[in-house]
Amino acid sequence: MGMESVHFISRYFFFGWFRTCDLWYSSVKKIQNDFLMRKGILITLVLVLALLPEVSYACATCFGNPNAAATQGMNKAIIAMLGVTGTVLSGFGSSIYVLNRRARRYAKSLKRKKLIQR
Repeated sequence: MGMESVHFISRYFFFGWFRTCDLWYSSVKKIQNDFLMRKGILITLVLVLALLPEVSYACATCFGNPNAAATQGMNKAIIAMLGVTGTVLSGFGSSIYVLNRRARRYAKSLKRKKLIQR
């Protein structure tokens, strides 16, 4: 290991900090550019909806006859999708509740064992 490698390592150590700062600043710039781009897209969308209100109207099936077969089928599909989503979410919620209850019981049993052993 000669002097050249020592100088290379020391040079990298001192100037490496500047490189990380450059990376940090470039990532901040990218985040700012992304934010400005999203803001521009949102403003454009709001202007399009304000200038062309026909775009935001409901489709013919939702806006049409409520007794039509297509409308009744869509209503049943929506109810089925809400039922499936609600069932899955309630399953997650109940499993979290059960695990929380078991953890409390286990913590109480550990406290009791420590009190008995003393």
